[in-house]
Amino acid sequence: MNKSIKLYNKAVEYYNRGNIEKALDLCEKSISENLKNTSSINLKGLLYYLKGELDNAQGLWKMNSQVNKDSVSKKYLEDSKNDEKKMVIYNAALKEIKELKIREALNFLNECSESDFNSINVNNYLAFCYIKLGEYAAALKHINIVLGIDKKNQFALKNKKELVSFGVIKKEINYRYLVIAFVIIIFTGLFSIVYKSSMIKFADKNSLKNKQTPKISAEAKLEKQSENKQLDEQKKEQLADKKNLEVFPAEDINNLIAAKDYEKLYAIYNTWKDKDLNINNKTLLMKIKDIISGEGIEYFYNKGSQALSTKDYNSSINYLHIAYNYGEKSYLYSHTIYLLAVSYKNAGDIENCIKYYEEYSSKYPNGDYNDAVLYELTLIYKNIDNNTAINYAKKLNKQYPKSMYNNSIIKSIISK
Repeated sequence: MNKSIKLYNKAVEYYNRGNIEKALDLCEKSISENLKNTSSINLKGLLYYLKGELDNAQGLWKMNSQVNKDSVSKKYLEDSKNDEKKMVIYNAALKEIKELKIREALNFLNECSESDFNSINVNNYLAFCYIKLGEYAAALKHINIVLGIDKKNQFALKNKKELVSFGVIKKEINYRYLVIAFVIIIFTGLFSIVYKSSMIKFADKNSLKNKQTPKISAEAKLEKQSENKQLDEQKKEQLADKKNLEVFPAEDINNLIAAKDYEKLYAIYNTWKDKDLNINNKTLLMKIKDIISGEGIEYFYNKGSQALSTKDYNSSINYLHIAYNYGEKSYLYSHTIYLLAVSYKNAGDIENCIKYYEEYSSKYPNGDYNDAVLYELTLIYKNIDNNTAINYAKKLNKQYPKSMYNNSIIKSIISK
């Protein structure tokens, strides 16, 4: 059994235990070992699907069906098209909750619960609504559904804690933590005693060592410096020889193209793109560029999207920048710009966040994310430049009067 399959089997185990984040991590490792492990790709897509991350799930299934010709992914992808409507209904439910229309929200959420899409969020809010209505047994049912998928889910644990406070369920005493705390206290006491004893012995040994260490003569020091200088010179010569012997990896490139190893191909292209090459090698390098700008864009976009969902913002930015730099003609380009802005925002780099949000709004004024982009720009500029914030708020209000982002915050900024 190869490593990729072992990692997949572990991912399934963690998923069954309710540890969805660990399962996602293992799926990613399994896929990195073997990009053709269709089971790992499908499982990762399913986990995103349960979390309500439809774009990520569809991206994985689309890649799996197209690249690996996987029929299961194709079926998942076809079925998931109906779930785009479910997201609209889910957002409508959230709006009703904000306005404290709990019964209306429940109707929307129950409609969403007819499929497993966005199961974690839907069941969390179903539990929340039932708690508000005092229907605690129904609330507990939905809390348990969430904890069955993600036992560390904070929203579900908060809902459960509320039921404990109402006396609906008994407070659990975690004896395991009590035992661990007791062991730590005992261990700390023993460690303190051993440490003090060791320090006394060490001080005695160190004192004896200092007395016995002979003094190094000036002549010996000069001899040592001369030897070190000679070694440095030898290292420099070896590095120069290695540089001169650098050979264009033509054979490796052909193998990497066959294996569709886009990351290594990109690394080679980046290393050699500015160097003097003969016609054959230059042609092969241009072939790499065409691959990166073609099928490679989807790979780097999906990797960036996956990294963003796991809060690995540095990786997300790195992958998405490759898709951005080489994918201007790709259908994913607008999505890439938007996700770059989101990645920079989450990484705390507001300057670059503004740059890519503004680029998106400028290039795609009728794009799928433009109302969200205008909203984010309004909130960012609200504390930096009030006039710019008002301009973005007015744009949002005018272009998207029915958008969920055209809310009371936007209206209050406009009225200033």
